[in-house]
This record gives sequence, C-alpha cells and structure tokens, in this order.
Amino acid sequence: MITTNYLPERKEVNIDFDTNLEKYLYEECNYVKDAVKRYKELDRMLKQALANGIFFRNSANHSSFNYWQPLSNAGIPAVPKGDYIHELTFFIHDVLHNMIPDLQITGRSELDKRVYIIERMLGEGVCLVLADMYFIDALKDQGIDYDFYKKNIYQGFNALRDNDLYDNLLGNVMYATLGTKDYFKIDENYHEDLDKYLDWFEPVYISDLKWTLSNVNSKLCRAKSSFEWFDDYKDIIPGGLSKDNNMLLSTTYLIEKLDLKNDMSNEELTKKIFDYIYDNILTYDEELTKDSGKAKKRFYGFQSKLAYDYALDKEQYKQLILNGDYEIFEELYQEDLEELLKKRLITEKEYQIFKEVYPHHTACFISYTSKYVEDVDIKTYSKKNIFGVL
Repeated sequence: MITTNYLPERKEVNIDFDTNLEKYLYEECNYVKDAVKRYKELDRMLKQALANGIFFRNSANHSSFNYWQPLSNAGIPAVPKGDYIHELTFFIHDVLHNMIPDLQITGRSELDKRVYIIERMLGEGVCLVLADMYFIDALKDQGIDYDFYKKNIYQGFNALRDNDLYDNLLGNVMYATLGTKDYFKIDENYHEDLDKYLDWFEPVYISDLKWTLSNVNSKLCRAKSSFEWFDDYKDIIPGGLSKDNNMLLSTTYLIEKLDLKNDMSNEELTKKIFDYIYDNILTYDEELTKDSGKAKKRFYGFQSKLAYDYALDKEQYKQLILNGDYEIFEELYQEDLEELLKKRLITEKEYQIFKEVYPHHTACFISYTSKYVEDVDIKTYSKKNIFGVL
C-alpha cells in the first residue's frame, strides 16, 4: 500500500470506513486542535467536510492512487510528503476538498463543460488558501520550528491577511481558473510576496486545468451511461451539506439554478458559481449531524457505475445499495470484474484498478514539480488551451 511518511499510521485496508476521521484529525495529528482555535471558520469547515461522510482509501498501485473526485468513491488517499508539516497540510487540503463536491456533468454542451471546469477549479483555489495560508498561519502562530516560506505559498498571505475570507478566496479562485490577478485585494507593502507565490504556483494551476479538462472529456466519452447512472442515483447518493440542496450537484442543476447562459463570459460564470458555493456551502451554519451511513452509500453508489459502463445488472446493484447489503454488493462486484476480465472486456491493469476503486474518468498524470509545465502563462493557457477547445 502507498502510505504516509509522517502522519499517524493508517489501517492496511483498501477502503476504511471504520476509522473515526474526526478523532484521527483532531486527536492523533499533532498541532491541529490548537491551530483551528486561531481561525474558527477553518474549524467549522473541517468538521463540515467530515460530517459529509468521508473515509480513508488506500491504494497499492499508482493508477488507482491517481483517482481523485471529492465526495465520491475516491475517499481520502494517503499522500506521502517530505516532512510532517507538508504532509499534514496536504491532508488538511484534501479533507477540505470534501466540502465542495466535484459536479457531475449531465449535459454535452459547451456550457456544461465550462461550468464543470470552473466549479472543479474553484475547489482548488479555495482549498489552497484555506490549507496553505490560513492553516499554515495558525501553525506559525504556535511557534513551531519550521520554514513556513519554503513552499513559496504562505508568503503570499502577507499581502492578503487583512482582507475578509470572501475576498481572499474569490481572488485566488479567479487566478486559478482564469489566470487573472484583478480580484486580489493586495496590501501594496507585500505586493512582491504575492507575485512570488503566483509565479511559483502558476505551473500547478496550469496542470490542474489540464487534469480537469481531461476528466470532463473522459466522462463524456461515456456520456450515455454517465447520464443514466446520475438519473438513477441522484436521489440515492448523499451530496454535501448545503443551505440550498443536499443532493448530488450537477452541471444541469447549477445552470438552471443560477440561470447561466452560454453568452456569459468565463469571468461572469466563475463569479456566479463562486458566490453560490460561498453562500450555500462555505458559510454553511446549520447544525452538523453525523450519519455513519453516508460514506458507504456514497462509495457503493459510485462503484455501481461499473454496471452502467459495461451493461451489467443495474437494478440488482441499485437494490443492494438501497437495502444496505454491501457485503453482497462486494461479492457481485468482484464476480462481475472477473467475468469482464475473462471476456477480455477489461485489461489486467484495469482489473487491478477496479478491484480497488471504480474511477469515473481515466487517469491523467500531470506534473506539479516541473519549473515550466507549459511555455505559456496561465491566463493564456486557460483562455486558449482549456476554454478555447471545448
């Protein structure tokens, strides 16, 4: 199993529904309990993500390890890093992602694709600020002996720390998605600190854009089965906590709810979608209730897409989930995988991946470490290489 280097040891199982993630995060991970006292919003958001019903997923191969889709069957992977603080921050980042589910794409139009990409990148922009700026700032306040500036992210917070959370999140979302710096509210005394963060992190957001476009195209390669699966499960699989809608969120829902139009600019679409997410999810203020059944229903509901992509017994899968017969589901799923392999409808490599998790899009391997991911700035890349090719 791919495992962490520094965080507390995880169970050596593929899918772990048993570990209490709140206890793991707040009691077993050093510094977290004290750090969240500095920013109450961060504490609430972490607990909100946990209340959505998330679980640990461990992987024995890099292709299934690569699968990531917040609030799905992807769970929280074990991601080893070079030191404890880096690994902890990455873990916090991944937990926070599970406040904001990736949309399910439910239409083939260019507008559906734009909405999917914007909302997916919105999650990256939000979680980076929360984990690598606010959380790191809270750790620094504890007097921990660590070079908090070595990742070239935290120093950008110097230019932003006097703003309210909304402005800082919106500014970074606009940059991550569209490459524009216009929405940042900057303390000019620290302008160079923000630029250093943006210049250093630009290749990462370019890679995230590339990954997101690959995901949406991959999903639409099986559009018929994807749409059918969503129609059957949208009222079964629990969505994330929201003031508006706790069902699975889709591109069709946001387009209709926000009255989004194809002639709107990407900037206008991003602002509207961000405001929806901020108002309904990021500022969720209702009582958090724990439901241990959410995680299993979500995992097995997403696993069931195998039946739609390979014309298996969809009704049997669905009934097992409705009845909570997950052990029988596992047996049926394994039998079907073996039959698909025997008939050469899937490869041996796919069989090994699907045994761990059934991904809803093909793997896309990107680089976050290359000095220049693309020989172009993010603003140009977003406009021409992402939104310009839909």
